Amino acid sequence: MVLPHLFFWDVVQDTVRSYLGEHDPDGPDWRRVLAFPEEETRRRVPGAFEVIVTSFLYDLPCKKEPGYGIEAHLGPVMKEKYLQLRPWYGTEDPGAPGSRRRSAGRSRIGCRKP
Repeated sequence: MVLPHLFFWDVVQDTVRSYLGEHDPDGPDWRRVLAFPEEETRRRVPGAFEVIVTSFLYDLPCKKEPGYGIEAHLGPVMKEKYLQLRPWYGTEDPGAPGSRRRSAGRSRIGCRKP
């Protein structure tokens, strides 16, 4: 059994690689990947909604990380949730360093306000 949070970690990594043009040409296109969680988030299916927010949106790159900018392409429902997770998005000083905390292992705690 694959845990959804671990699965979405790989999805985020593959999506960001695709966004950066570093993906397998036969792999999924980042635009199509973003469309799927947008639709599922819009449906607000319990369980799926929480996993998408906590395991997909929360793991998107922070400022100064490769792939930062993909969040500008989120659909309206996911963008709303993203802004709740990172309320400072779009208001930070372009020169300010971004930072994040990481817990043990591969899971991300999230970006902190710079």
